[in-house]
Amino acid sequence: MTEIVSNCASIVDWKNFVECLESKNPGIVKSGHPKRWVGITDDDPNFQVTPDMEKFVNDTATELDAAEYDYSGVLWKIYRVDEHFNKDVVDLLCKFFNIKLRMANAYCVMPGCNVPFHVDPQDGSDENIVRYTWQINNPSCSQALLVGNEALTNMQLGDVYQWDNHNMWHAACNAGFEPAYYFLLEGVKL
Repeated sequence: MTEIVSNCASIVDWKNFVECLESKNPGIVKSGHPKRWVGITDDDPNFQVTPDMEKFVNDTATELDAAEYDYSGVLWKIYRVDEHFNKDVVDLLCKFFNIKLRMANAYCVMPGCNVPFHVDPQDGSDENIVRYTWQINNPSCSQALLVGNEALTNMQLGDVYQWDNHNMWHAACNAGFEPAYYFLLEGVKL
């Protein structure tokens, strides 16, 4: 079960963080079919695709295609450390959670958009890997982050949810009126 383990609202000025994301860059837009999500096309030139990642994407595409998934509403933005925001934020969070960084990204799901159920294509299977997610803007009605069989809604700013494991299926949807911003942090416990 995904559970709240902390609140990091006082660690980072998330309002300012989101304002900086919105004002300084558009992020990396992900849309449409899963094969467009990890740079198998030219949408994300800085993302390195490994054979394991390509298998994850193909497996996800097979599942969604079999379900006749309508990809027209698929749209989200990814913001990466050092590309879109300063690594100092991540260093502070890693210290707070006592982890060695594997991955850190911010995400935005715009109103009327969704991110289909998928597993992130990550290499490695270390048992000490932990994954945390939290909303970095004030929640709005009709926003949901789905992790496994759980729907996280009306998440309070900074409430940190720890996943059961880092390879869980997850999705997001925003049927509301405001963008939904999330932060994902993954690392190895020290």
